[in-house]
Amino acid sequence: MTDHTATSLNETGLAKPAWARAAAPWAFGGAMLLSAALVFSLQPMFAKMVLPRVGGGAAVWTVALVFFQGALLAGYSYAHFLTSHLSFARQIIVHACVLLLAAFFLPIAVAGGFEAPPDSGQGLWLIALFSASVGAPFAAVSATAPLLQSWFARTGRADAGDPYYLYGASNLGSLAALLAFPLLIEPALGANAQSVTWSLGFGLLGAAIMGCAVLVWRTGASLTEQPHAVAGAVAPWMLRAKWALFGLLPSALLVAATTHISTDVASAPLLWVIPLALYLSAFILAFNQRTWVPAKVAAIALPALAAVTLVTGWSAGDWRILSVTVLGTLWLGTYVCCRALYEIRPEARLLTDFYLWMSLGGVVGGALTALVAPVVFHGVLEWPIAVAFSLLALPGGKTLSRPMLIIFGACLAITLLAALLAALNISGGQLVAAGLVAGLSAIIVGRDNRMLMTLACAAIILMGATIQHRGVSFADRSFYGAVRVTDDGPWRRFVHGTTLHGVQSLDPELAHTPTGYYGPLTPIGSTFTALNNAGGLQNVAVLGLGAGAMACHARAGQSWTFYEIDPLVVQVAQDRRLFTFLSDCTPDAQVIVGDARLELAMQPRGAYDLVAADAFSSDAVPTHLITAEAMRLYLDSVDEDGVVLVHVSNRNLAMADVAARAGLAAGAVVIQRLYLPEERSYANFGSQVVAMARTREALEPLLADPAWQMSAPPPGRAWTDDYSNILEPLIQRIQHPLQAH
Repeated sequence: MTDHTATSLNETGLAKPAWARAAAPWAFGGAMLLSAALVFSLQPMFAKMVLPRVGGGAAVWTVALVFFQGALLAGYSYAHFLTSHLSFARQIIVHACVLLLAAFFLPIAVAGGFEAPPDSGQGLWLIALFSASVGAPFAAVSATAPLLQSWFARTGRADAGDPYYLYGASNLGSLAALLAFPLLIEPALGANAQSVTWSLGFGLLGAAIMGCAVLVWRTGASLTEQPHAVAGAVAPWMLRAKWALFGLLPSALLVAATTHISTDVASAPLLWVIPLALYLSAFILAFNQRTWVPAKVAAIALPALAAVTLVTGWSAGDWRILSVTVLGTLWLGTYVCCRALYEIRPEARLLTDFYLWMSLGGVVGGALTALVAPVVFHGVLEWPIAVAFSLLALPGGKTLSRPMLIIFGACLAITLLAALLAALNISGGQLVAAGLVAGLSAIIVGRDNRMLMTLACAAIILMGATIQHRGVSFADRSFYGAVRVTDDGPWRRFVHGTTLHGVQSLDPELAHTPTGYYGPLTPIGSTFTALNNAGGLQNVAVLGLGAGAMACHARAGQSWTFYEIDPLVVQVAQDRRLFTFLSDCTPDAQVIVGDARLELAMQPRGAYDLVAADAFSSDAVPTHLITAEAMRLYLDSVDEDGVVLVHVSNRNLAMADVAARAGLAAGAVVIQRLYLPEERSYANFGSQVVAMARTREALEPLLADPAWQMSAPPPGRAWTDDYSNILEPLIQRIQHPLQAH
């Protein structure tokens, strides 16, 4: 329709601009709510589909966050181009074509050619997978918020010059989708049904966007008017830099906090969306005319939370306390940064430019945390660094008086001295305590100057990092997590993330004795004793290598194969300077590097007498290794009288019933055993194991020990590759804590 025709209609009163203007907030708000719901439901939905491709590690979600932030930037860039260079009529035509092209990538599924990750560069491989699979529809949907807000500014309404309140509808849809996915969608629908539902929502959104375009035209807006940006409206570069910085900081906080939570609990949508939902709620409240957290309160609370987070982050403690501290710091830090963004927001004609630079900062912050930090740091330092830099968003930069500046300098010097002496291994506990007190004092003294507070936090981070590195024989980090080897008296410890995965005695006479979860009194240790005594073991497969302690259950003439996805773990287990289990007890064992399910599926049917699934990422069991399909694969991999062991010890999730249901769904006879030693020791860790076989007779050597019980899990749906629900085992573990060791 030509602009002349539109003008004629408006002049005759057929366009009814008053009615259209009154309906605009509802139509635009509804479309933005739907688009946000699609954006934030796609993220956990598709990331969960990808998990089995890369071993179910926590890094999948952090890389996913980086990709989705990049795709969001692409969507914002596209919206900025449309509103800056094309007339309204051409914007409608181009966007309709983009939505139509994006529809060809539906329904949502993993693109072909991405069956298994490479040995290195898994992060970039994942980004390529996400781009090929969901890049087009996600970018097209993510352009909705800035594009529709720009269109809304054309309606001629009194509030059209400040359309930021529509962002509230967008954030409401985002938050609703995030909470609904793990609580309602995931428990009710499998992955295929979720994909189809999302595709239907995409079609509905396309219709809603076109409806909004018609509504703008009916308000009397010109179809051929030149866009505002062409008229010469350009934001100063310093202002753009601030938009990017205050977009970078909360993004870095989000990715770092999510890494901490999902690594120690589990890599699953419920644990992914909690930090993201808090991040989003802070964004919603910050982009509001009402000030929910006064600046004076934030100036005290954020440094205090930062100090607590830095101190509690030095050691592993109760995950609930640590998580509350981390999530509280994430929320307040995000609120402060987003409030700073809100205070420097531009007028409506620079709206898409604002979103573009804010999104660019988010991409950089996520990439630095998820992709750069694992390469640069041997330990997980991105969280405390992000917390320290978030203080830069606090208002105020007062100059300290000379006496207070001298006190600040003295406190800072003591903290740095403690860090230096810790690095040289010559500091004692009293000096460390003095350094910590001095660092916290520096934060208090410099509380009115954000640069000084950030500097004090950096000193505490440096001291904490050097103290944690004391006694470390080896430390490195891969895509799958951080690994440390430390000595504790006569014991050498293998730590993955924050979880102790293996222990070896430094006494040569005891070095070949299996310890920890594999000690002679544990369910795994007693299983090997029983099956070896029964003469039923010849070929053994172990999924998950760790320090290799299980290898010392091997007997002469047996053939052992280890499956391990992380090359760094293989490097540590095979290095005789660190551990000798593997080289001394099973020197001829084959170690296959790759995802256990993918690699095991390539082996002949019935190739093993025993399959022991002992794969963990920190304290989390990868979800795809505990589904009904996984149990069928394990059963197919053992002979008719073979046995399958599934190690399910977890501080945070009660996984025994989950594994038992999956085994029963696979047609197995299932038993389980919980072992809790009276005294804690490195010799035998408390642990929980599920065993299964095709027949009860195959399990008789184990059932001779009354500690093994026939498994009768409460009624429930078995986990499959298409369905899992982490909420149930999380609640069960909270109600019944397990003291593993």
